[in-house]
Amino acid sequence: MRYFTILFTLLFLPFTSLAQDTLRAGHAFETELLELDQTKTYVHYQQLKDGRMLPRSMKTITVSKTEGQFSISQKEYTQSQTKTLETVVDAQMLTTDTHVRTTGEKRESYKFTVQAISGIPDDQESINKDFQLELTEPTYNFEIDFTFLQSIDWSQHTSVIMNFYHPGGSLPPANYTFTREREEILSLASGMEVDTWVIFTDYNGQPPARFWVSKDTNEVIRQKTDVMELAGYNFVKQLITTP
Repeated sequence: MRYFTILFTLLFLPFTSLAQDTLRAGHAFETELLELDQTKTYVHYQQLKDGRMLPRSMKTITVSKTEGQFSISQKEYTQSQTKTLETVVDAQMLTTDTHVRTTGEKRESYKFTVQAISGIPDDQESINKDFQLELTEPTYNFEIDFTFLQSIDWSQHTSVIMNFYHPGGSLPPANYTFTREREEILSLASGMEVDTWVIFTDYNGQPPARFWVSKDTNEVIRQKTDVMELAGYNFVKQLITTP
């Protein structure tokens, strides 16, 4: 009898470990994994076929907590302009309350609810006060994707499905799958080595991407989007502050 028990376990364990988890609005993320009140800096660059790297922009991300909510501040700097994203989310479920994007002089503000995403009429500087998108189900905010990836314990998940929408974007909300592809020791330019999970998504037929998430800190250390066939380079976001 004990032999058959062991055999049954060996046969079915792989299928159990590869089960997908669908994380819908209301899911309690492992937000205790986030590092609060610390600014993280990323360099964005194009990695060409010949190995050359062309700098494109720099971005900082800071997550702070106040009264049951997180304030996520992102600032991206290019040679021509600065883009800021100011997002307020629930501190456990990561559902967005408000999201404000400022690109140069252009300001867009959004209010998220379970039923809809809309412009904020009281924001006099916003250019999208009349924006309205009715939802068939609640959706997550794609512009804070790093916060989601850093609030998942990837030692316990092999694949997750989340519904995302890019505020104001042309693509409708959709489910996206993020799969724990492998483990990898990532060597940094500083000489440090970081033990990581490599997370893969095909973005539903868009250029696929991989994220290297530190096993120690759960930070996203690197993202690489494969646009080599389309544009002749890979687009990389690399953490340059010490993990």
